[in-house]
Amino acid sequence: MSGAGLRVAYSRVWAVSFLVLGGLCAAINLVVANPMGLIPGIVCIVVGLGYLARPYFYLEGNQVVVPAVLGPLKKVYPFEPGQLVERDGALHLGEKKLGMRRWLADKRSWTELARFLETTKAFD
Repeated sequence: MSGAGLRVAYSRVWAVSFLVLGGLCAAINLVVANPMGLIPGIVCIVVGLGYLARPYFYLEGNQVVVPAVLGPLKKVYPFEPGQLVERDGALHLGEKKLGMRRWLADKRSWTELARFLETTKAFD
């Protein structure tokens, strides 16, 4: 089973929510002249931009790669064919539930992933 190139994006709703929240927080703190209050707003904006720019996770060969929202770090979960499944709105590696959830993912990307996992399971 090779899912090379299969990428699951973050939900745009979450990305835009972080951008709006960060913008509001920064604007309010600019109006009240509170420079320390700008930090949470800037962090929210950076996270929102990261959600738009980076994938939530992707399949590369027989491994799931989860890149950090910021920076070069990534977590890699190797798996055997048929071991990776989507169940109850989460990604499972055998019996172990991984940290990837459907509610944080782009709906179309997650549906494509679930379809891919079902079709590859039929051939294992």
